[in-house]
Amino acid sequence: MLTPALSSSWRSPTGFDAVKARLEADPRLLLEAKPEVQFYTEQSEALSTFIRLLGLFLSFIFSIGAVVGAMITMFASVAVRPLCVPLPWTALMD
Repeated sequence: MLTPALSSSWRSPTGFDAVKARLEADPRLLLEAKPEVQFYTEQSEALSTFIRLLGLFLSFIFSIGAVVGAMITMFASVAVRPLCVPLPWTALMD
């Protein structure tokens, strides 16, 4: 969709409102007047939502990976423990 744009600066805050009223009063023009900040905010909503969802998805996957990595490390350290540290009652069995 083609979006015609008009960019200008106003000396007073009511300047924009006056031009907006004139544009909306003319039935020949199919324009929607809005401030530049509002225009770019609306344009970036879809990308912002995508980046937010992608970040949540990746953080969820990485947190699962961190938990699995911690579990593997703890299981490995517990599994090796009897080989490294002799237990006190093993000396009594000899």
